[in-house]
Amino acid sequence: MGTITQTWIILLGHSFAADAVQAEVQKVIFSEEVVQASKAKCLDGSPAGYFLREQDPTRWVVFLQGGGLCVEEVDCQMRARTTLGSSKRWGDSWEEDESIFSA
Repeated sequence: MGTITQTWIILLGHSFAADAVQAEVQKVIFSEEVVQASKAKCLDGSPAGYFLREQDPTRWVVFLQGGGLCVEEVDCQMRARTTLGSSKRWGDSWEEDESIFSA
């Protein structure tokens, strides 16, 4: 049976104004206190986190990055060396051309 592993969560405030300036999507890593209390860790043990773009607080889009299933242990070991398994490998901001929101 497979194991579900770390999943990126990206919260994007959404504005429909055509001339709205897009705010940058910033990385947020959970504090050590949150990690200890919730056990929110990536495959490699680094703290879990998410990316956030603050905009219109009345409209939200939540995007859950797929690709978090490990069928075999080796799958998890390999994934732990990528951005899907380690927050240490995340950039400081989300590159929107990498997401469904860039279309």
